[in-house]
Amino acid sequence: MSEKRTSHTTVGAVPTAIADEAQIIAFMVEDALALRAGTLGAPKNIFDTNGQAISMFATNKEYADSIRGADLVHADGQFIVWMSKLKPQQQVPERTATTDLIFSASEAAAEHGIKFYLLGGSEEINRACAEALQKRYPTLQIVGRRNGYFTDAEEQ
Repeated sequence: MSEKRTSHTTVGAVPTAIADEAQIIAFMVEDALALRAGTLGAPKNIFDTNGQAISMFATNKEYADSIRGADLVHADGQFIVWMSKLKPQQQVPERTATTDLIFSASEAAAEHGIKFYLLGGSEEINRACAEALQKRYPTLQIVGRRNGYFTDAEEQ
């Protein structure tokens, strides 16, 4: 497991960051700037967790190994926040939905000159996402995008 700079608690066996949206964005910006400056060896891995992730963690070893190796796992589901409340000293402060983080991350990236590459969804959804982000954050540098559907040959 990689060394985690952000405190984590365990929810449904999944290590989950005790971090709010601002802390997660700060983590991302700090690493992106360090990577750009050449002071970070490799990009950091950030995952999210929700009810489905807990189920997959329990039943899919490859997925569980990926989560264990992540540098930060944030609470995408409100259920995760509620479950963390059972541990009074290790509560997740808020839900940090990935669909909301994209806006905070885009704003921070535009502010710091960090480049974006969009990967996922259909070509139409990906294009619409890029257009919407560019309209909302005109200085955001989207350097590329690709749909998330790979052939078996492209998977690796």
